[in-house]
Order: sequence, then C-alpha cells, then structure tokens
Amino acid sequence: MPPAWSQRRRYWYHHDISGGGKSDGDNPRERGAAAFREYRRGCLANDRSFVIMFDRMTVPSNLEPSSRPDRRPGFDVEVIVSDVDGTLTRSDGIISESTIEAIDRVTNDGCLFVIATARPFDDAMPIATSFRSTSAIVCQNGALTYNPHGSRNWVRMSLPVELSREIVSRVREAAPGASIALDYFDQRYASPGWRLSDPSWSGPWRKGANSHRLSIFQLEAAHMPSLTCMCILVTGAATADLKHLEAELPITVTSSASGLIEISARRATKGNAVKKLLRSMELRNVSVVAFGDMDNDVDLLRDATVGVAIGRESSALAGVADIVAPSSDEDGVAWTLNEMQAADRENPWRFVAPSDSEG
Repeated sequence: MPPAWSQRRRYWYHHDISGGGKSDGDNPRERGAAAFREYRRGCLANDRSFVIMFDRMTVPSNLEPSSRPDRRPGFDVEVIVSDVDGTLTRSDGIISESTIEAIDRVTNDGCLFVIATARPFDDAMPIATSFRSTSAIVCQNGALTYNPHGSRNWVRMSLPVELSREIVSRVREAAPGASIALDYFDQRYASPGWRLSDPSWSGPWRKGANSHRLSIFQLEAAHMPSLTCMCILVTGAATADLKHLEAELPITVTSSASGLIEISARRATKGNAVKKLLRSMELRNVSVVAFGDMDNDVDLLRDATVGVAIGRESSALAGVADIVAPSSDEDGVAWTLNEMQAADRENPWRFVAPSDSEG
C-alpha cells in the first residue's frame, strides 16, 4: 500500500477518518457540500456547457515534504486553480494534449477548474475553451473575474482614474526609459478589453480587432483617458525600480514574465480574486490546489490548501510552494494531477496517517 494517502469523501455519503458512516450534518465540510450541490444544480440549469460532475480525487501527502506545518498531510481536492503562461502552456505557447486530458479527467471526477492568469479576458478565453469544463476565469492578476454562473458575471478591482495617472507619473520618474501600456475594460462589447500603449511599446500585444491602440505620443498623466484602468504594464524597467511604489500608493507591483512588470490595485491579486470567487459561489472550507510559476502567483499558492510550483523559475515561490513539480515543458501540471489520481485509485477511502506509514 502506498504510504500516507488521504481518504476521499463523496458529498452524498460522508466517510470520516474514524471508520465511516454518514455525517451528522454539523460538519463545516458538509455544510460546504450542501452549497456545492446547490451550485451544481444551478450550473446544470443555466448552462449545459459548464456541467460539473460529482466525485473527487485526493493528493498523496508524500509528493514532496511540505515546508508549511499548518497543512494537513492528506485532503480532498475540490477546486483546482491554475496559472496559464509557463504553467499550463509550454515555452512554445501550446498546451500539451496530456495536460488537457489530465484536467478534463479531474473535472469529470468532480473538481472545479479555475484559470487565474495575468492575461486580459479576450486573451484568456481561448485557453479556457481548450478544456471541457472551465468554471471561471480570473484575469489580469485578479483585477477582473468572469463567473458565468454568478449573480454578477464580472467582478472588477480596478485602478481609479487619478490613481492611474499618479502611477504613470511615478513610473516616468523612477524609470525614464520605460514603456507603458494601460489595459481598459468595457463589458458592453463582444471583445470587452483594449490596451493603450506608448509608441515605443514592443509587446506583449493584445489579440483581436481594435484591441490594441498605439498612442502617437508618449503617454503622460495629463492626457490619459478618464477611464478606470484594470492594469498598468511596464517594460524596460526592473521590478526593483518600482517595488517601492507599493509602500507609497495602494497598489501591487508584480511580474508574470521576464521583462514585464504589472501594476494593479492593492487588492487585485490572484489569491484575493479566487477567495472572492469561492465566496460568491457559497463554497467555504473547500480544498484548493493551485499551480503557478512566477512572482504573481505567490499569494495564490500561499492561500491554497496546497500550492504547486511548476519548475523553478521563481525564487519567490520557494517559500510558499508545498510541491515543486516538473516544468511546463515536462507537463508538470499533468504529472501532478496524475500522481493525485494514482493515489486515489490505489486507496480511495482509507486515510493513513503519516506515522502509520513509517517503518
């Protein structure tokens, strides 16, 4: 028997670690399960393309020793959250068939799958549609969340106009040679986002017709549109040059790719967005496995039940990740999910404490 596998639970028949039997109904996990059942019924009623099955898998506790003693060694997996670039996608920008198959398999087994990316919504949608069932999309490092089944489809944590102008002025002072782009959002249109950038901007570029606009002149605070901004992107500067702005303004400065800096509202992080999303679904006390590879995934992995770092690109993830998986080029997400399901198949119901497996 493999050591230290966790038990699995089914919502309609709750097996506890002491030997099974139905729940007395006073368990917080069971209360969360009732909310999950109600959410599933709403999904089935509202949109057949977002069908959520109802079975789950587990994580083997011995994938890698955890540096965080507050984590349980074994647990049920109910929500999977994944970054996109460098996590789901390989270095060539393609999601492998094995990764797609692994995620489709676990969503069929009952897990919610949420994408959490720095990409804007229109660039994240093609990723979401690669999978059989994507429950929600967290975009632009948490500044924008799309939940097709919520009472509010769009949840925004944007930068006010005056704050956006102040940020641009401060960036010009701290990094005079930097190029700046601003992402805006308008849900009235089929492609609800557009980017305005300096004429010197060299990418990344927004995809889609009329979604990227180059300014004739360098962007200055006095001439910026009077619109709330979702995210400000900066290239040609080091993160260290702008990190001090977090102490002076209510913002978050992070990076999702080498050479690219993203500035968002202070609360606009992937971790906060996922927590708000789960609360809006009335899902509490659920187990979350999160995958990421860069600095902008730190709070996402830190707040998850188990955080999985894909590869070793970000030193900042080292202190918060519970598992370090192979890189995206080696299909690290698929590898981790397959290990979880292998544990589930070999010992689906019995919980084995770590002490029982030693010796």
